Amino acid sequence: MEVISSSGSATSEIIQTLNVKVANESHIFLLIYMEGCGPCNATRPEWDKIKNVLSKSKKIVLVDAESSILAENDFKKIIGVSPEGFPSMYYIRGKLVEKYEDSAITEKDRSAGSFVEWIKSKTAQSGGGRRKRSRKTKKKKKNTRRKSKRRRMH
Repeated sequence: MEVISSSGSATSEIIQTLNVKVANESHIFLLIYMEGCGPCNATRPEWDKIKNVLSKSKKIVLVDAESSILAENDFKKIIGVSPEGFPSMYYIRGKLVEKYEDSAITEKDRSAGSFVEWIKSKTAQSGGGRRKRSRKTKKKKKNTRRKSKRRRMH
């Protein structure tokens, strides 16, 4: 997992890195916070906890960015929307942008556990799951064909 933080990087570096990750269709999970915001101060430690839980996942990019990054026009092009409040969490993959609050997970309490559930739900949707289903479907079709041939013979 790659971690990008506005506390240690210049805004232009963050935007450049995000543009590359968006173009590569990486799974990007973005937290936008505002300094001095009470809910943001409560959310950021929970966000930091997920770095340890998901450290082995290579296709995930975890970003925390201070709200001043929103002043950059290039950043607005990446997410395509302006946050309605702070903190705001987004899932970005290619041209898809989804707010944490709009996700399908049941608990949206901004805890590390709910963030992990959200990330796993988004990353599990793309990948091996589809291939397995299509293989099973093909097997079922083959079995169905065999049965119909046997019926014709009798």
